[in-house]
Amino acid sequence: MTRILAVDDEPAWLTFAKEDLGKNFDVEVAPDLKTTMVMLKQKPYDLIIASSRCLNVLKVIREKYPEERVIVATGQPTTREAIDTYRLGALDYFPKDFRREVISKKIHEALQKPHKIPA
Repeated sequence: MTRILAVDDEPAWLTFAKEDLGKNFDVEVAPDLKTTMVMLKQKPYDLIIASSRCLNVLKVIREKYPEERVIVATGQPTTREAIDTYRLGALDYFPKDFRREVISKKIHEALQKPHKIPA
């Protein structure tokens, strides 16, 4: 089963990830950078879904765990944030959605994309 780590400071999103996405994937959740780093030390994930409000998480993951695949969900998409997110090595950047089929599609698309580990 695909292992996913959802990182967000919004409890509703983490609940959605654990309960709804958890029906199709093995999902674990982390509310902050500290918890994320502890979890990544313990085991690798097939994909990380990070909140755009947690871009510091993406920066640290890229530095310490460049092999991890990351997509970023945002509540308020902007062009500037999209550019920053892709520059940091995210595979995708998209508006948050609380529909399992929409996020599941994003997960499957990200897992099919070639993953280039930053130099």
